Amino acid sequence: MHWIDWCILIIPVSCVMWLAFYSRRYARGVADFLAAGRVAGRYVI
Repeated sequence: MHWIDWCILIIPVSCVMWLAFYSRRYARGVADFLAAGRVAGRYVI
């Protein structure tokens, strides 16, 4: 494979991984994950 093929593969995967680790600090539990951190909290579920 050529270097540009590796760039096409590595750049999007690394962006998704960075977003996953970055957003992990905002989800404290299952309720936050399912309610997406809304003000209503568990009542939305």
